[in-house]
Amino acid sequence: MPTVLQFRRGTTAQNNSFTGAAGEISIDTTLDTLRVHDGSTAGGLELTQNTATQTLTNKTLTSPTVNTPTITGDTTFSDGAYDFDIASHDGSNGLKLGGTLVTSTAAELNLLDGVTATTAELNYTDGVTSNIQTQLDDKAAKSFAIAQAIALG
Repeated sequence: MPTVLQFRRGTTAQNNSFTGAAGEISIDTTLDTLRVHDGSTAGGLELTQNTATQTLTNKTLTSPTVNTPTITGDTTFSDGAYDFDIASHDGSNGLKLGGTLVTSTAAELNLLDGVTATTAELNYTDGVTSNIQTQLDDKAAKSFAIAQAIALG
C-alpha cells in the first residue's frame, strides 16, 4: 500500500492562530492555499493561487508585468518613459503633473507643440480678438491713405 503524505489543515482563522515549525506547510481550507511557516510568524506566509486576485498595499514590485490594470486612488510613476492613458478627464480629476491638475485637453496641449515663443511674447497677444496680421494690414492701408491725402493736399 502506498504511503500518504498529509499536511496540517484548517480554516483561515485556525491557520492565523497557529505558529508552525520552520519549513512546516499547512493548508488553508477556507482560501484553498498553502502556508509556509518560519517558526515565529503566526499564520505563516500564505502562498497564493496563480489565478487569485490579490490586493497589494504598500508593496514594491520588481520588474512586474501588469496588463491593463484598473487603478483607483492616487498613483505616482517615477519613470516617464512609458505611455499612460487617462480614460476619463473631467477637468477636476485626472492627470496631474508634479501635483498640478492638467485642465487642458490633449488637443489643446498639442497646439503648443513646437511653439518657441516666450511667455512675454505670448502675453503681447492678450486681448487680441481677431487676426493680428489683418489688423496690421488695415492700419497700414489707412496710414498710407492718410499720408497720401496729406501729401496730395
